Amino acid sequence: WELNVTDLYVDWRTESARILTEGDWHFSVTFDETNTDYRELELLSEPITLKASTGWLADGTDVVEEFPVSSFRLRKFSSTILWDSSSQTEAGDRLPYADFYVWSGHFTYAVLKDGTRIELLGERNAEPIDLSQVDHVLLPDGTQLSPADS
Repeated sequence: WELNVTDLYVDWRTESARILTEGDWHFSVTFDETNTDYRELELLSEPITLKASTGWLADGTDVVEEFPVSSFRLRKFSSTILWDSSSQTEAGDRLPYADFYVWSGHFTYAVLKDGTRIELLGERNAEPIDLSQVDHVLLPDGTQLSPADS
């Protein structure tokens, strides 16, 4: 595949349109096994309860609640956590939002067999992960999840 770009505009097709830069650029785009790796590691063999941030207090402290989680799938470029979004907080509120990945000063990492840590951001990983080298995932509260036995 080839991507060809001619002139870069801002607000194209509006009165305020202007050219940011003029020129022609040509990029070769390759779709192969390196960017279409759909393998995934399931980190849970059964449902468990995990902690997630549901917001912040006035002083910036995270509000942390526990939620039932049925799946944590790690892929080369991203991960997915399936949790019961109808769960209620201790106050009885239903929460559509729970951040299992990042709390104030605490992050989620894929820890490789050589000790290297790669930050997980949910919708994407900080860098691609070689799934064959994953030892475990380290959650913000210190919980370690190892790949489930297949």
